[in-house]
This record gives sequence, structure tokens and C-alpha cells, in this order.
Amino acid sequence: MLGIKRLLNFYLDASIHVALAVLALYWTSVYLLNILPNYLLAGFLFFSTIGYYNLVKYGGHLKVPTQMEPTSFVMIRTLTLVSLFLTMVFSVLIDLKLYIVLGILFVLGVLYVIPLFPQKKSLRSWGILKIVIVGLVWTGTTVVLPVVDTGMPWHIDLFFFGLQRFVLVLILMIPFEIRDMKADSAELHTLPQRYGVGPTQWIGYLLILFLFVLTFMRSRFSEGEVLVRLGLSLFLFVLIYFSRNQSGRYYAGLLVEAVPIFYCAALWWVLYGLK
Repeated sequence: MLGIKRLLNFYLDASIHVALAVLALYWTSVYLLNILPNYLLAGFLFFSTIGYYNLVKYGGHLKVPTQMEPTSFVMIRTLTLVSLFLTMVFSVLIDLKLYIVLGILFVLGVLYVIPLFPQKKSLRSWGILKIVIVGLVWTGTTVVLPVVDTGMPWHIDLFFFGLQRFVLVLILMIPFEIRDMKADSAELHTLPQRYGVGPTQWIGYLLILFLFVLTFMRSRFSEGEVLVRLGLSLFLFVLIYFSRNQSGRYYAGLLVEAVPIFYCAALWWVLYGLK
């Protein structure tokens, strides 16, 4: 049992779980937009996510972080280096037309961690702006990149599709904001710090309703997509309802971040598995 817990902690600490979530959202775009998958792009997204998130979490650590085993930390650093190397390999193999979008996402990612001006804080210290930046980066990564990669013509349906993804990411950020409200600096002015847990949950409920309504804003949507989106909305409602600032690491870090994976699996089963 202890071995399973250590393995699970490594899986979460090494950002493998969040990388699979990004990959799952990429595949939902493939399914819903009916485009051909690009396995080189998928590989780039997976390994760049591991590399970036681990650099953000551990880049400045010269010593083993508290409550982490030295062996696990060494393995995470090794995985990070391997992931960064593979990110560079895949970046050479993917189409050059993706570089403009990647450049914009790279700048946002850097500004999220490093201050733009001296004596100023990074974007992740700007409270509500932080979740907006995360939503934009995840939307750009899992919607804009595959659309540009396949050369799909831009139209209003893609705008609503991207808005759906953006709203979904905002919803998924709420349990993390609630969990960390006491640990976060009061200067951040996050949603739960500004309005409290209850009102923040209601903001989440309204966003979930908006997410479901956006399903019908596109000119083309299938019955299976509506069914999956309804199930997703109900699941998100339950997750927001049970979000508390005392929630353990597995609630948000494992269950909430698994939503994109569940979402992708449900779409595949409804759209393809039942045929």
C-alpha cells in the first residue's frame, strides 16, 4: 500500500497527470472538430507540459523540497531533463507554421513565472488574472494549435469551441483556488479570498451552466456530444460543491485534474465506442 502511495505521489509530483490532462484535451479537439491527429504535436504537448510544470515547481530548488523523498526528487529532475530534450526534438519535427502560436504561448508561459519589469511580480501573482492566463494558454495549446496545424478555416464555430475550452479550464481552476486560499498570499486577491468559498462556488455553478449552453451555440453538434457535455456539467457541479479549503492534495491534484481524461474517454466511447 505504501508503495502504491509513493508511486501515486511521484505521478502527481512529476506533472505526468497534468500532462495527460493536456493531451486528453488535445484529443477531445481531434474528436469534436473531426480532424486528423498529429502524433508529433501530441508528443510535443505531453513532454513540454512535464518540462514546463516541473521547471515552475522545482526549477529554483537546489535542495530536496520538504515532504519529498530524495530518490523521487532525483527521478523528477531526470524526467524533467529528458522531457525538455524530447520537447526540443519534437519542436524540430512539427510544422513551422505552429511557431507563431507557440511563440505567443511561450511568452505567456514565461511572464506567468518571471516578472515583466523589475520590482514587479509575475502574472501568477496577479490573482484573478492568473486563472485567465492559464485558461488562455490551455486553450491555445489544445484548440488553436491543432486548428492551425490542420489548416482549418477559421469560423464562428471555432470561436465558440475555443470559448468552451477556456470556460472549462476556468471551472477546473476553482477547486484549486479554494484549496489554496489560506496558503496563498492575501495580496493575490483570488476569487475565494475576495468573495469567500460560497460565492466562489456559485461563480463556478454559473460558469458550468454557461459551458453547457455554449454547446448549442455551435452550428453543428451531435447528440452524443450533448450527452457527454451534460454528464461533464453534472460532474463539475459535484466537484465544485465538495470543494473545501481543507481538501487534500488528491481531491484537486488527482480527481479534478482527471476531468479532461474522463471527458476525453467519454467522448471516445459515445462517438466511436458505441458504433
